[in-house]
Amino acid sequence: MGSAPDERNRRMDLRELAEAIDRHLKQQCKKVDAMTGPDEKGGAWRFVVDRETIGFLSCENNEEDIRVPTVSTAVYLGDLTGADKKFLLRLLELNGSFFQAHFTVQNIDGARMLFIEQRVAAESYSPERFKESVDHLVRQYALFFEEPLNAAGR
Repeated sequence: MGSAPDERNRRMDLRELAEAIDRHLKQQCKKVDAMTGPDEKGGAWRFVVDRETIGFLSCENNEEDIRVPTVSTAVYLGDLTGADKKFLLRLLELNGSFFQAHFTVQNIDGARMLFIEQRVAAESYSPERFKESVDHLVRQYALFFEEPLNAAGR
């Protein structure tokens, strides 16, 4: 009996978090495009922090898989379409070396885009820490690569 109100509260909280994220991104970024939401399921945004730092942030309820609401912040590293096997194996080897970050690949319009991402439980996410999360991802990347952001796979 108690699960219906709990479910409603979780959805309301996710809507509130998504709205707070939307407001904060618009204050912190040069450009923000909402891809979905904000709504009771969360939201997804593309962002541009500066000339070299672009990415996406998503707030998701994950009801159809892990069932834990999460917030993911990801910084674009480059297009992997056509990347050689040696480079891809290096990425795979390094993926476990990051602290609170990992590589992810998104297929966008037929191109395989590489991102470094941080995913946390929505209940522990604070929109005010967005810039700190982005800086953390950039630092993690810089520990292992000399290439500038957006140059991976070239």
